Amino acid sequence: MAKAMMFRVLACSLAATVLMLSGCEHKPPSGGGAGASQNFEIQIETTHNTLQGMHVIVDVTLNSGYYRPTGFDLKLVYNAQVLCFMAAIPGDLYTICDWEYFSYQYELIDTGFRGGTGAVWVKGIADVDAWNLYTESGCEIERVNGGPLVLFSIDFVVSNDPQFECIYLPIRFYWEDCDDNVVTYSTDWNRGTDIRAVAKDIFDYDLIGRITDDRTGFPTFTGFQHECYESDPMPTAQPVRLVDFINGGVDIVCADSVAVRGDIDLDGWPFEITDLVLFNDYFNRGLEVFNRSRPVQIAATDVNGDGRTLTSSDLVYMVQVMIDNALPLPLPEADTAHCSIVDGVLMVDQEVAAAQVVLEGEVDWTSLADHTTFRSRFEGGRTYVLILGDRNMDVNPWLRYTFSGPFLQTEGEVMSIDMSTVDGAWVDVTIEEH
Repeated sequence: MAKAMMFRVLACSLAATVLMLSGCEHKPPSGGGAGASQNFEIQIETTHNTLQGMHVIVDVTLNSGYYRPTGFDLKLVYNAQVLCFMAAIPGDLYTICDWEYFSYQYELIDTGFRGGTGAVWVKGIADVDAWNLYTESGCEIERVNGGPLVLFSIDFVVSNDPQFECIYLPIRFYWEDCDDNVVTYSTDWNRGTDIRAVAKDIFDYDLIGRITDDRTGFPTFTGFQHECYESDPMPTAQPVRLVDFINGGVDIVCADSVAVRGDIDLDGWPFEITDLVLFNDYFNRGLEVFNRSRPVQIAATDVNGDGRTLTSSDLVYMVQVMIDNALPLPLPEADTAHCSIVDGVLMVDQEVAAAQVVLEGEVDWTSLADHTTFRSRFEGGRTYVLILGDRNMDVNPWLRYTFSGPFLQTEGEVMSIDMSTVDGAWVDVTIEEH
């Protein structure tokens, strides 16, 4: 019987998230065979052509393994100057294999790297019932060789600092003590008792270089250390060298590989009517409209050059360019706007030409501002509402109306708001709910 789902979130300088999860019906991976390797192989993904200023999702996968895993406790480090850790996300094991427990925590540590090193600990358990580790949680077959299975994914935001373009940022397994980077498993002949599997071999970046060395001492990138073996333990308590670890990383795209600003349809001609139509269509339909090279097309929407993409200010500035009314870049910095929410009514304290409001869930909303056009879509579990000032035909057909005061009413929870000046400059918004 599926267990109830429970979430608990802790937030501070050392942040942690713990999830108790239940999966669907068993659909364990198939594969393996008499000649399959007994080693578990765990790999950090290497991404390619990663865009700066954007989210990047890095998978950590279980590529193979002869025995049924019952848990993992992994530690990864990364360059915190360039990669901003956002969250760890449970992977396939929690749906395909019905695993139940997932937690992570992160902090900055000192490894001697300039700019700081981020460390993420991620732990998973197949069955939280310590007396019954070999029941419904975990795949029903002995071999997990039909992979890869995603253990978890890590969500980073990549710095938009141009000094970091065209570089490779390693993400590596890291050992500070004997309990780091351990996989537990169970077998038919050893039910109810977990066996600890530790590092056998460590490889840098897609098996290019083997860096295993069990004599370097802690802390180290080179694997489980010899000093962890006790002199006279019970034989069954000794860890087994049965895990191959493969490091990965984030490969940031080179500037000359990125689409030209404003060339959203990637036809080689920026700021054409087709680019504007495609960008406008995004606010109606979402990311599905970018069907050529989505990351590059998204990057091309930073038309006002502020390092942000897919914003209302980008759309306003693009219109200004198209009608030959745009100010040269960089645009003058706009004042911060204050948005208050009272009984579901959103109010802004200064004149703006556009706003994009993101609401949690699929919710209703009502427009309150005069002389505005609204667009709305539901995507990724959220409702996106764009409020755009109409053309001010009474004064100048090339200018748009602005609005202030009450502009939107909704019962939904406001997740974020971005706003634009009439020139297409980003307006930083502070939100206060009463």
